[in-house]
Amino acid sequence: MRHLEPNYIFEFAGMPQSGKTSVREILAHYLKRMEYPLVEFNGGSRHSRFPIYRMPIGELNEKLAYNIESFVRSIGEKQDLDHNIYLLDRGLIDRCIFTDALVQANKVSSKQAEKLNAILTMPELLEKLDGVFIFVTSPETALDREYASKLVKRKDVRSQGDVMNEHFLHEMRVAADEWYRRSIGLVKHVELIDTTSRNTDMQKVARNVFDRISVWHPELELQLTSTR
Repeated sequence: MRHLEPNYIFEFAGMPQSGKTSVREILAHYLKRMEYPLVEFNGGSRHSRFPIYRMPIGELNEKLAYNIESFVRSIGEKQDLDHNIYLLDRGLIDRCIFTDALVQANKVSSKQAEKLNAILTMPELLEKLDGVFIFVTSPETALDREYASKLVKRKDVRSQGDVMNEHFLHEMRVAADEWYRRSIGLVKHVELIDTTSRNTDMQKVARNVFDRISVWHPELELQLTSTR
């Protein structure tokens, strides 16, 4: 197991079906096989302890916001612990993106969003992030990917979810673009990754993410070895 001097935290944020989880999993596989100390955290509703099917989406979003805020704050509090690389799927910036989209969908008030975003972007939290990757795609591409492996086809659905519908996905795209611009200067490093093309090779995207982290943090000595 490799020894790390500080903790490293990388967030994968953005739209559903944009590839952020797939790319994070590819990177996590590399880190595990190369014996880096790794912690994975998913701040999405499906990975929470909250009753997601009985809770209004605005209330659920607030609980998830406080959950990720508490988790990031806890990293590094005990100086005697071993250091890790943390990969956050749906972290601080992601929750800000989602919150702003909820405002546009009239699911959350502007006042509540302002309060949550202020908590999520406190300097002592953002300074812990060593890199943020914001993934975007078009609503059309996201919906095509969503239904590609499902029993029901997109054209046949009788009801759409709160998130996987064209209007909300459009608002998420707008919010993601805006938070990319706002994050410049707020976090050490931020990249916007557009996977609108239906032929996007997620392995290639993962390699680009890998290369960016290698440039940002050469001390990690990330290297891809040939299989020949």
